Amino acid sequence: MDSPRLPLPSSAIAPGLLLLGLAVLGCGDRDGEDWIGVWSGGDPTADDDATGDDDSTGDDDTSGDDDTSSDDDTSGDDDTTANDLDGDGWSVEDGDCDDGDPAVHPDADEQCNGVDDDCDGAVPDDETDGDGDGQRGCDGDCDDADPDTHTGASELCDGLDNDCDGSVPADETDGDGDGVSACEGDCDDADATSYPAATELCDGVDNDCDGTVPEDEVDGDGDGHLACAECDDGDPAAHPGAQEGCNGIDDDCDGMVPLDEVDDDGDGQRVCAGDCDDTEPAVGQGFAELCDGLDNDCDGAVPGDETDGDLDGVSACGWPGGVPDCDDGDPLLNPLDLDGDGFSTCDDDCDDGDALLSPEDADGDLHSTCDGDCDDDQGSVYPGAPELCGYGVDNDCDLEVDEDCDCPLYVDAASLPGSQPGSWEEPFDSIATAIEAVGPACQEIHVLPGTYTDALSLTGEPLILRSIAGPLLTEIRRALFDPCLVLEDVDLILDGFTVRLGRGATGGGLQLVGGSAEIVRCVIEDNECSTDGLGAGIYARDVDPLWIHQTVVQDNVCDVGGTPDGSDGGGLWAETSVVTLEDSDWIGNQAGDGGGIALDTCTGVVQRNLIALNEVDDATPGAGLLHGGGGLLVIGPDLEIYNNLVVGNVSDDRGGGLLLRDTAFAVTAGYNTVAYNNSLIGGGGIHADLDGGVLLDGSIVAFNHGESGVGADLPADQPDAAYCDVYGNLPLDYGPLLLDPVGNDGNLAEDPLFVSYTADDDPYSDDLHLQPGSPCIDSADPNDSDPDGSDSDMGAYGGPLGTWP
Repeated sequence: MDSPRLPLPSSAIAPGLLLLGLAVLGCGDRDGEDWIGVWSGGDPTADDDATGDDDSTGDDDTSGDDDTSSDDDTSGDDDTTANDLDGDGWSVEDGDCDDGDPAVHPDADEQCNGVDDDCDGAVPDDETDGDGDGQRGCDGDCDDADPDTHTGASELCDGLDNDCDGSVPADETDGDGDGVSACEGDCDDADATSYPAATELCDGVDNDCDGTVPEDEVDGDGDGHLACAECDDGDPAAHPGAQEGCNGIDDDCDGMVPLDEVDDDGDGQRVCAGDCDDTEPAVGQGFAELCDGLDNDCDGAVPGDETDGDLDGVSACGWPGGVPDCDDGDPLLNPLDLDGDGFSTCDDDCDDGDALLSPEDADGDLHSTCDGDCDDDQGSVYPGAPELCGYGVDNDCDLEVDEDCDCPLYVDAASLPGSQPGSWEEPFDSIATAIEAVGPACQEIHVLPGTYTDALSLTGEPLILRSIAGPLLTEIRRALFDPCLVLEDVDLILDGFTVRLGRGATGGGLQLVGGSAEIVRCVIEDNECSTDGLGAGIYARDVDPLWIHQTVVQDNVCDVGGTPDGSDGGGLWAETSVVTLEDSDWIGNQAGDGGGIALDTCTGVVQRNLIALNEVDDATPGAGLLHGGGGLLVIGPDLEIYNNLVVGNVSDDRGGGLLLRDTAFAVTAGYNTVAYNNSLIGGGGIHADLDGGVLLDGSIVAFNHGESGVGADLPADQPDAAYCDVYGNLPLDYGPLLLDPVGNDGNLAEDPLFVSYTADDDPYSDDLHLQPGSPCIDSADPNDSDPDGSDSDMGAYGGPLGTWP
């Protein structure tokens, strides 16, 4: 029985046969058997009946023959199990897995088509597109697991054969094993030290592949070493391993200059160049030899005259110290001044261990201390000198003082009370005792240091009273209410004492009536006069002359606030006397009138004094006779007042600085500086009254306070000013009744420009010299000159007497 045939799809039917069948169907009287035959692929001319016979014989029996000559398969039958539909010699039964494709059967060769051509049940791996890149392995995709890899693909920087040409591009390999390929930026894939972000090495190579080689990786000086590897790429002689030269340079670049190449002493020469002592700038190869005990020229030897032959510390050439040894073979003779007296044994110092002994004749008496001069500051003292009496001096250096002298008389407060002869060896114990002994034979008393409190008075005898040690160590004081020293008709010399704490109606410190007096190098302080008294510090009447110089009169008080005519002259009251007051300080004294100095009908001169911070305070200022004069009160004519500093005095009446009364055209006040004084009424600096007649010449009246700087009660009393500077006085420079002479006779009204002034109650802290540029310089009387020969300046330091001690 024939196996039934499966109909073929229309696509498998030959177009001619299809047309032929349609033609027969439409034109002949054929049965369905004939159509079936045609549909089944049989011969349209043959028999097509239920037997299935479809060949030219018409035979269509159950035997399955389909032609007369042969079978349709090896078994000879022609049923459905042996059909080879695609004519490839294989049927489904034979294993053809796609009998519609003659290229597919068990003996077929696999084609690159994604089909199981050999029907082994599997499509070969290389016929699938495993990575979806549109290409199979069999088409040339050499890595079907990587979509970036197939034939014709662009090469990527991934180390793979992306285009499947059988090779990986050279720039995708890491040739030097540094982890970076050329395509990744490795600028030298043969050098493992070069790749992007690599550390730059000192090798002249672009290690970090930034396109540049660092500037210090060049060999600037051509010495074969890069700058980064050496210390000076501008010097071909300096590089690692170079030979050190004697040049002060680190030639081998080891970070150090050899010690022998350093010029430590700055002499321009190094040890390597021959400096044998690089701590001494005076030592070097070929240097000149100096007298310093050194081998200056580095020849290996110190010259003989630089050595200390006698070991006395000095060489023959004078090292050290520069003075040659006068005998380098005798250690007792050398130029060293061991005792600091200015002389050595080479200078004939008789004892260079004692500064009191030297060959110098300091006082010019032809004797030195080496000759036995026991006081080389006094020319009257030397061995064999005549013994002079006084001052406790051993003139002839025999260790005895005033031998065979009956005068002066000596006083020592440390002596025991009793009857002494008053000699140097046995001095009196008090000044009073010594005064009692004064007579024609001896009128001079010398007082040793101490404090003397006994009452002192003398009448009608000359007296020289001197302290040996000066006022700081020798004091006359009164513990009771008496003057310290009362002298009448005595020619007195008082030298070198402090006189203090005395009190009297007149002259609390010194009371002088008649005679003459020289007061020098003294301090008169803290004395008082009683109510209506005169002269707290010094009272003098009819004294001719009264010479006070080099003395300080301070803080004496004459009962302030007494009656209008009393309690005057705080520092000094002098009347009807001939005075010379010079080179002294009158400071801080107080009285009713004339706080510092009061001169009544005196003649003479007051010059180069500091009159400062004195004060007057009368009980009835402005009443009765005119009062005031904080610094200086002058009553009467014929007095010269030159080159005084009158500063910071105060008056409750007229004349804070100076009050000049009854002068009658005979008082000259020249080259004075009257400044910073105050008065209640009248002139704060200067006030002139009653007869006028005051000549102000070359003076400065500045910064005073009162009714004016210069005042007078009546126009006729106005001082006659020439070459003066009156400036800055409050409220006026000249009193309201006075004419202002500025512009006439060389008078000015300009700031004198003092160096300094402070209202600190310390006159010694002020400096009333003139600053450079002061209008008062060279502006006083052109007929005068300063001590330096220049045109005279205004003020206390100008004019012929302008040099103060």
